[in-house]
Amino acid sequence: ELIGDESIPNSLPVVLRTYAKKLSQVAGNVAAARMRDELAGSIVNYFQLVCANNQTKVQWISDALGNASLPLDFTSAVFAQLCLTEDDPNVLTTADIGGIVITTMYYMHHNQTIKALENMANTSYWVLNGFPPLDQPRCVKRVTKWVVE
Repeated sequence: ELIGDESIPNSLPVVLRTYAKKLSQVAGNVAAARMRDELAGSIVNYFQLVCANNQTKVQWISDALGNASLPLDFTSAVFAQLCLTEDDPNVLTTADIGGIVITTMYYMHHNQTIKALENMANTSYWVLNGFPPLDQPRCVKRVTKWVVE
């Protein structure tokens, strides 16, 4: 409706340029990531960009996170980043990205999803990976909610 609104001429090119610019930024961040938390954050940024519009990509990445082909610590870091960025005002969607991703992952690989949540709930894991200690209880509660929904 927005794209066809005559009161906003040429809105499609602006929307497409904005999307392409954000996608390019995410790709650059993925390429520059050196630490697990940096890469996990970049993956979450990618989810935030494409999740609301492309369920196929959500399924592909959820499958990779849940089929044990990636380290459990990385999957747990993605869970943590999904929680920590859920209220980010710079996200271009109002969709519950964490809920979409974790629900999809749980549907495909429930055992690995539970293991990643349990790992994220471990205080030693949380602190060693540099996440803010005060955010852990909130994030464990939030991710648990996403799993049981």
